[in-house]
Amino acid sequence: MSYLRGRDLIKQRSLYTLWGIIPITKNVFITSEITHQNKINLLSNISPEGISHSTKLLFDLWRGLTLYTLFEKSNLDKNNPIYDKTIYGFGTQFFPRPHWEFDMNLQRETLSFYEDYRSYVAWIMVNFYL
Repeated sequence: MSYLRGRDLIKQRSLYTLWGIIPITKNVFITSEITHQNKINLLSNISPEGISHSTKLLFDLWRGLTLYTLFEKSNLDKNNPIYDKTIYGFGTQFFPRPHWEFDMNLQRETLSFYEDYRSYVAWIMVNFYL
């Protein structure tokens, strides 16, 4: 469980997150998180709030090489359906050496408010941890 509260001159934001890892077998596991967000515009006093959810099903193929599928659902303003978003995707994580991570992902995003809207996103991330 985690909590974040941030503030600047224009807005204040609170995030509450519950997350977990569920092992299925020795090489298959699920990671999941659900987040509640409340964002307040300090100038207009508008405060949309909503929930986002993310789940990954991961397959550990070999030490340091993991394939995964993902599902994300979010609506960060429960009173406005324009923010209702669904994402499906798959990817791979590779940890070739200590302190290095490579993550490649392909996602398909849909917005429920716009029936014909489809967005495809591919990205590669490289991290070096100190």
